[in-house]
Amino acid sequence: MTASTDHDPTEASQTSGDAAEPSSAEQAPPADVGEAHIDLMEGFDPVSVESWEASAAAVVNKPRPEGKQLGAEEAVASLRTRTLDDYAVEPLYTAATAPGLPAAAPGEFPFTRGGALRPADLPWDVRQAFDDPDAARTAEQVAADLEHGVSSVHVVVGSAGLDAGDLATALEPVLTDLAPISLSCPTSRVESIAGARALADLLADQPVLTQAPAAAQQGSFGLDPVGHAAIEGHEGPVTLDEGTLAVVRTALDLAEGRELAPMRAITIDTLAWHEAGASNVQELAAAVATGIATVRLLVEAGIAARDAFRLVEFRVSATQQQFQTIARLRALRTLWAHVADHVARSEGADWHTDPTIAAARQHAVMGRRIITRDDPSVNILRGTIACFAAAAGGAEAITVLPYDTAAGLPDGHSRRVARNTQTLLAAESHVGAVTDPAGGAWFVESLTAHYVDLAWKYVQGLESGGGMATAEMRALLRKNVVAVDQMRLDRLASREQGITGVSMFPLADEVALERRPRADRAVPTGTDAVTSEQVDAELALPRSWDSLPFEMLRDRTASAAMEGTRPRVALVCVGARKDFGPRETFAANVLLVAGIEPVTVEVASAEEVGDALREAFADPAGPAGSPDHGDSSGRDDAAAAPTVAVVAAAPATNADQGEPVAAALREAGVGHVVVAGKAAELVSADSAIATGDDVMAFLTDLLDAMGVSR
Repeated sequence: MTASTDHDPTEASQTSGDAAEPSSAEQAPPADVGEAHIDLMEGFDPVSVESWEASAAAVVNKPRPEGKQLGAEEAVASLRTRTLDDYAVEPLYTAATAPGLPAAAPGEFPFTRGGALRPADLPWDVRQAFDDPDAARTAEQVAADLEHGVSSVHVVVGSAGLDAGDLATALEPVLTDLAPISLSCPTSRVESIAGARALADLLADQPVLTQAPAAAQQGSFGLDPVGHAAIEGHEGPVTLDEGTLAVVRTALDLAEGRELAPMRAITIDTLAWHEAGASNVQELAAAVATGIATVRLLVEAGIAARDAFRLVEFRVSATQQQFQTIARLRALRTLWAHVADHVARSEGADWHTDPTIAAARQHAVMGRRIITRDDPSVNILRGTIACFAAAAGGAEAITVLPYDTAAGLPDGHSRRVARNTQTLLAAESHVGAVTDPAGGAWFVESLTAHYVDLAWKYVQGLESGGGMATAEMRALLRKNVVAVDQMRLDRLASREQGITGVSMFPLADEVALERRPRADRAVPTGTDAVTSEQVDAELALPRSWDSLPFEMLRDRTASAAMEGTRPRVALVCVGARKDFGPRETFAANVLLVAGIEPVTVEVASAEEVGDALREAFADPAGPAGSPDHGDSSGRDDAAAAPTVAVVAAAPATNADQGEPVAAALREAGVGHVVVAGKAAELVSADSAIATGDDVMAFLTDLLDAMGVSR
């Protein structure tokens, strides 16, 4: 089986711009809708694109001085942003810039708009995650969650979660004829097969999904042989062992005589690529290319292509980038339908038009990479957006991770919030009431088409080198993913891509959550389940999350505080508050990113610096007047003196008083002077920090200057 290289997958999902207008027959509404046409522009004067551009330019130029005004074209260009996938996000989308509207309805090939209309009672499968290694405790959590709105269970097996031998105990509360069971194993192929075999044994004598609602009719044994080769860094081609094929045959037996297979054998899991730093297009390419390689292996093992497609599902990430997530889910269905089309036609069959076979079923999981350890309550907002995006994008099953996931094993409250996030969106916000609600939006259609086109080029490149079953192509994609992750790191460092509560608006004096520790994922064993060949560690997928570099900075200051000295910096504000206020706020927030305590010192001139410093740093209660401000770190504030001072003043104030203030700070014993602004404003300063600068590098150097150990 090979991917076609002479057919454009976008042709199946998009029409030309000339075909965007529906016919009059298509515009006619049902009898109970009312008027056939509602003119939303009624009462408003027509507005041209040119007039909008002129208005946008006026807004952009408002803060710009005379002589530096931008023309309309330059102003609009300044409003564009570019994603890691090199997609230029326009400030305005029109019918002229859209690629056209989808020609097919939900349930029709190529399934861009979904495999079917959503059922009203259960628009998607509310799938809760369980990774507590204690089987008895997991059983209690399963029972509680199923009783309070969860419709299926997603169990993590192996060294990252539950031992395969404990599955029967953990899943004892599950009525297998009602609630689907899904497995995942983010560690190794051996553990994945063991979990799948244990689940197959558990289901052997039980009815499987005979009464399940329409949206929740399928579970998964969770096997992903090609994906695990990437995770472990397997050096060599992937083959299917007898253990994998035995589970596949079990799934086929369960599917016999049914329109939908109650259990899918294979889950193409892209979460590992997401955690490695893949962009949206790279995650798409990994999903499709891995799916092609897996189906090819199944066909070579004697499984009919039609059955292979029936037994494959996808597990994908959902993030707070809602439009990107929506477009990615829509694009995956388009691409997978294209693959099915090619395979079916090569057999002279037409099963690719059957959505139960060829519509990519997707289990969307809130991406671990976006979850933060610090200020974890913000994760509730991230989870809500990710869930909304997954639902709008048409995911059949959704998992929202608890907000305390990064702190350890979640408690009862965080699990309740995770499941209620989905319940509120489905039952109260009615997010699932419309299938593909973003379909037809010019921006979403444009982004979907971009993902389809670019991801297919990725897939073609991987296929030309032998596909994802080969170590060379897995290594090539890994190399590209690492490069993109470095681009993301640069954006995070400059806060071009901000993390609320971590790199932006950090929470001062935060108390860390205390949770039971989660078992660390096992590192790659260096052997493969089948070949036992030694693995090159460079081939294994790395794991990271966006907030990790900032967490490392926080850990340095936390360690120093535990030793008795919390890092403190004098934030010297010069002049009138109306002038220095913005820079004071900016500098304080930058310092708090690393957990450094800013001690505000307000002075009118350089003559006041010495006395103001002594007063601020001799008060045991601290400048904020908090009675436990000093005692919490166990330091003697009366003996403390700032080694670092940040000068926060307006540019005009720096020009007039900056150098005298810096000199007064050094005379008072300050060894390192920072200017909050451009370095040119205070040439004698040791460092500077301004909007757009590398915050990670600045804070790392500042902690070094303060003598805080790494």
